[in-house]
Amino acid sequence: MIIYALPVIILFSLINYAQIFPIEPSNFSILNLWPLLIGPQLLIFIAIGFVEYMAIANMALYEGITGAFSFREIIKRISMIGWKKYLIYYILIWILALVTVLISYIALLILIGIIIIPLVIAPYFMILNSRYLSLIFASSEDVEIIKN
Repeated sequence: MIIYALPVIILFSLINYAQIFPIEPSNFSILNLWPLLIGPQLLIFIAIGFVEYMAIANMALYEGITGAFSFREIIKRISMIGWKKYLIYYILIWILALVTVLISYIALLILIGIIIIPLVIAPYFMILNSRYLSLIFASSEDVEIIKN
């Protein structure tokens, strides 16, 4: 996951570096370009994340890191699942992640939230995410079996 996140981390770091240390000391500021820069960064983040989930499942199937970077196989798997179905999965996971973050923030308001978040909320989200990903990935296996 870290390797897939590197392009986003590098781009984000460059943008933040440019904000802290502007190129020329004039009225020009990178903050004026912020709306233009955040769009491509967000699109790259979404595109990488879209492939990353399937890459993790593919890596688990082939029991090695090379499975995470066989892009032809990953795209083939997504096609077997169906782009629309996989996109719905991706959107649902992000919605659930946002709900989990909101619940975590609310739980932090009470003292017991410090215990509830790492012991209850985060593990259940990870289990749900992993289970849903495995079911989506398994649906591509079913398609492959039918084709053969």
